[in-house]
Amino acid sequence: LIFTSPKNGKYEVTLSDGSVKDVSISSIPSALVVKGPWNVYFEDERDVDTSLVLERLTSLTELSPTALQHYSGEVIYQTTITMNSEQLHEDLRWFIDLGEVGVIARLFVNGQSFAELWSRPLTTDITKALRVGDNEIKVEVATTWLNRLVGDLTFPEAFPDSIKPKAFNTQITFETRLTETTELQRSGLIGPVLLKPIKRVKL
Repeated sequence: LIFTSPKNGKYEVTLSDGSVKDVSISSIPSALVVKGPWNVYFEDERDVDTSLVLERLTSLTELSPTALQHYSGEVIYQTTITMNSEQLHEDLRWFIDLGEVGVIARLFVNGQSFAELWSRPLTTDITKALRVGDNEIKVEVATTWLNRLVGDLTFPEAFPDSIKPKAFNTQITFETRLTETTELQRSGLIGPVLLKPIKRVKL
């Protein structure tokens, strides 16, 4: 029988036979904030540079240039975290929490693929992929087309801070209520991204 806890402290565990067992949990390290910097990569022919570096995560709709605010497609985020042997003790499990994502994320840790994450909490156990030293975190995010559709309605020829005509225009072939004033959808990996430890104790 295994008891798990995310916090240090003293607990009373009631077993199936009605007996009560005292459990003391200690030495759980603090959660880690994955601060970055983050290397970010975009698809070709989307009217934006194909890469940039973010010192902190935020929605694409809060960045410049205007084309980036209206970006739709896949975005890849990469960064590195460092773990020590104490953090990777055998009785600890580590869960990553991606925070806010717009809209669907696929996670890789040191090249190992994890499940797609799209409903909160955006959390999964990544213990098996972690190692002492540097660990590469990669998050592939797929957005919806809403922001680009609004951008094409608002700026049919070129984005206002670009000297080039747009690489392409979306073609709406269905009835829609989208207009130039439709609010943009928060998109990309917004975070905060956390690594949360949970301790396992055998009863």
